[in-house]
Amino acid sequence: MWPLGRKREAEVPFTIKVKAKRYPWWNYAAGAVLALLASAFWAWIAYTVLGFRLSLAWQVFFVFAGLQLFFLPIMYIAYERQFRNHSSRAVQNTASCFAASLAFAALYFFAQLPLGDSTVKTATLTISAMFILIGLIISLFLIRYEFE
Repeated sequence: MWPLGRKREAEVPFTIKVKAKRYPWWNYAAGAVLALLASAFWAWIAYTVLGFRLSLAWQVFFVFAGLQLFFLPIMYIAYERQFRNHSSRAVQNTASCFAASLAFAALYFFAQLPLGDSTVKTATLTISAMFILIGLIISLFLIRYEFE
């Protein structure tokens, strides 16, 4: 029982001490495991919901896992740069490029679906690719971030 007027400081039950210089390497390993799990999930969705062939579903897994594992060390380097220089835009630029690459990969696999008229499909894919590219250009060159 604490005496009246004194407040007990909040205790944190689980604390991880991190050096101030670098992000911990376990973040890198956890990101790789989550990337593989997310890629397996999207391959399963492609196979069960979208009706892709098993070989194409495996290709979905390998492409998405490869993209995520490729960007994992790049994002780690960007976080390090942001950690050292708070006005750096490395994280935002890397995240924009990562999102665009995932969108282009998804667009490639949607192009594999047997949908109606090929002219409409080509026009839709072209317009979608243009909007992804315009969004990437806007996020890389036109949006400015303010840091405190």
